[in-house]
Amino acid sequence: PCKHSDINSEIFVFINILYGEFFRESFELYSFLFFQVFTFKTLSEEEIVIYLERIATSESFSFSEDGLTRIARAARGGMRDAVNLMERVLAFTGSLDDQSVRLTLGILPNELITSFLEAFSGADPNRLLKVSKEVLYEGFSYESLLEQSIEFVKEEYVKDMRLGALQIISGLWEILKEMKYAEDKKAVFEVMTILRVLSWPV
Repeated sequence: PCKHSDINSEIFVFINILYGEFFRESFELYSFLFFQVFTFKTLSEEEIVIYLERIATSESFSFSEDGLTRIARAARGGMRDAVNLMERVLAFTGSLDDQSVRLTLGILPNELITSFLEAFSGADPNRLLKVSKEVLYEGFSYESLLEQSIEFVKEEYVKDMRLGALQIISGLWEILKEMKYAEDKKAVFEVMTILRVLSWPV
């Protein structure tokens, strides 16, 4: 009986080792196939627009060039992100025109961004407070205002090498970093923007 028990124990241990090895190799193979990190090429805005236009045309979606361009810009070089954003806009509005894209993705009007940048670069505290109220009233976020203002400055100012562009971008970036962890967004936005512009050399 003792020998029989020993044999059974050895068989049990062998089976455990065999199954353990099998599951370990299976898990490694599964991990290799499904959990590896892929590196995707970052696409240009023009490439993404062309692809989105092809999809919209084949599916007979209503779209505008400006609307697709805004989606491509928001995707930041990611084609899959662009397609996901396009699907989100279609789910909410059923159209890919400029206004539908703006409303769905929370893209601020150019007039509001321009007004903010004029107040910021012109060191006008009263106008900054007015912009703050407008952002709150329209339901936009202060982070979106800062992020889109930075992009606007990069596109419109830096390419013309206008004086003060880097100073504006640096100031907006510092405020944006403070906003990330702020509980009272409105208060932090107003205080930080006013303090920043008042600290600039005359």
